Amino acid sequence: MIMRWAASLALITALASSVVGCGPGDVVQSPASAATTTVASNGDLRGRSDDELKALMPPEKDFPFPVQADYGPMTSRPEPKPPIRCDQGPLAHLGPKLDTVISWSGSNTDSRGVMREDLIGLGLYRIKNGSNVLSSVRDFVAACPEFAFKTDSGEDRKITYRTESVPAVPAEQTYGYSYSHNTIFLAENRGLVVKLIFMPDSDRAAAEHLFRTVLDNISKA
Repeated sequence: MIMRWAASLALITALASSVVGCGPGDVVQSPASAATTTVASNGDLRGRSDDELKALMPPEKDFPFPVQADYGPMTSRPEPKPPIRCDQGPLAHLGPKLDTVISWSGSNTDSRGVMREDLIGLGLYRIKNGSNVLSSVRDFVAACPEFAFKTDSGEDRKITYRTESVPAVPAEQTYGYSYSHNTIFLAENRGLVVKLIFMPDSDRAAAEHLFRTVLDNISKA
């Protein structure tokens, strides 16, 4: 199971779910350092049609490279039962709570077939039931700041998670974390979740602008 989980995380195609590896110099920070923003809700948007919700996303032209739409689930695995296990990944308990409206991301490889390090992915999801769903990701990072495993070839690897500050956005709650070459920002507002993922060579200003744009649109809808 661990082998399959580790292998799947190695793929950049998990921009719709999760991407992993472990870069040198990762430092675990306290989960309390993640930004959490609280604002008054203006009404639940879950009852809006998919087309209405898709219109809240930035247009394709706002991305710094060509993107394609994905409508698949954030994670294809069923929600695991408690307690948290470190081989599950941060989104294991979150993904099954969400229905995908749309997710935009670029191709994982360039014209030469080389894996890209500048991708940006942006997804919009409808919460199936309840609220405060980001707490499951926060709980995972708190419980599993590091996870050691063996690759299929028997090599020892370690994944280190750390919390990240999220830019100020209109949202009921936000949470950010990073691992290896990926930083993930999550925001929950009005029954919806927005997920941004970007990499070390990504245009961070553009990524944060895209994230802020969809959350501004949700706030005003």
